[in-house]
Amino acid sequence: MITSHYITIYNNLYSILLESYTDRTFNEEKCQQIPTVLAIISVVLNDTSKIIEIRDKFGLSPFTTVPGPWGKWVLQQVDIIPRSFRNVSPTNIQDI
Repeated sequence: MITSHYITIYNNLYSILLESYTDRTFNEEKCQQIPTVLAIISVVLNDTSKIIEIRDKFGLSPFTTVPGPWGKWVLQQVDIIPRSFRNVSPTNIQDI
C-alpha cells in the first residue's frame, strides 16, 4: 500500500511533468518519455481520472511503452521502480 507521503510526491511529480511536457521544459528525448512516466504514475496511484487524462492527451501508447533511461531514472528517484543494487560493469579497459 502506498503511504500518503508517497501519494503526495507522486501527485506533485505528475503535475510537474505534465506542465513540463506542455511547456517543453525538457529536451525532445525527455519530452517523448514523459507520457510513459505519467502513465506509470497514474496506474501506481490507481487514479482513473489521470489514466483517462493521459489516454485523451496521448492515446494508449504510453501504457504500452517501456520507459527509456531517463524515464526509468525519474521513476527510481521516487521509488516507483527499484534502483539496481548491482555495481555498474566497466565498459572499457580504462574503467578497470
